Amino acid sequence: MLKLFSPAFEDGGHIPVRHTCDGINTSPPLAWKEMPPGCKSLALVCKNQNATSGPRIHWILYNLPATTSEVPENVPPEEKLSNGARHGLNDFREYGYCGPWRSNPTQKYAFSLYALRSSLVPSTQTKLDELLVALQGQILEESHLSGTY
Repeated sequence: MLKLFSPAFEDGGHIPVRHTCDGINTSPPLAWKEMPPGCKSLALVCKNQNATSGPRIHWILYNLPATTSEVPENVPPEEKLSNGARHGLNDFREYGYCGPWRSNPTQKYAFSLYALRSSLVPSTQTKLDELLVALQGQILEESHLSGTY
């Protein structure tokens, strides 16, 4: 069964300041194991679960090669990465990761990893709603990791 984790924080734990807007705002390192058979690519989404204005998307990364088992800290905020993966637009109209910021009360952030049957056809400025449509019928397994800030 697919398992997503981070060497930077435990599931349900506190996201370190360096991975927030109060720090240097770098994406956290993430890793996974137990890839399902038939996986051709991966997609990753980070979402603020309880923002006062409704869920906010902080990161969309898709078409990660199925041969990868991690994303390092500080993934460059480029539309297309050297390994073929692509960033979608977050809710701040940017490519790449935008970390949490301090608010009251504590916010919960969910990282979701999807193992997919195929690579996704990129569109310019892919947003979450477009990604969710593309994911229909493609998900073999998914895993989630949450953190607070």
